[in-house]
Amino acid sequence: MAPNKKPPESGHSEQLDTTSAIDEVYHGPIKQRAKALVVGATLWNVFPYWMATWLLQRGGLRHE
Repeated sequence: MAPNKKPPESGHSEQLDTTSAIDEVYHGPIKQRAKALVVGATLWNVFPYWMATWLLQRGGLRHE
């Protein structure tokens, strides 16, 4: 005898919510690159520490 199997649920479909993906813009890689450039420039003494801190906070790059 074959084991009892439930029939697939009809009418149930999983749809992706694409509206939020269109409305929001993801700037993750750009912010990471900018932060790396500012930190690197500070380490090479191009920017003073206070200016790098100000740039990172001003650009929203803190804690990322």
